[in-house]
Amino acid sequence: MDIVRHDCGREKVRRQLGVPQRRCFDADYNGEQNSLKERIPQAVERVEKLQASIANVSTNEIRRSALIILR
Repeated sequence: MDIVRHDCGREKVRRQLGVPQRRCFDADYNGEQNSLKERIPQAVERVEKLQASIANVSTNEIRRSALIILR
């Protein structure tokens, strides 16, 4: 829903601009979209690595606790 609202707002702004401003606006928008296409997968990969790291720490803590109990 938010994307649809954003696009509607974008189109409203575009209609109010002259041709040179519209071209500049479109170039900025397209550049931002391309940047997001690159950054989002990197962010997802980083989150996955962090989650794996957290899971590893949790597993190690459980093992340590088990060793202490077994002693």
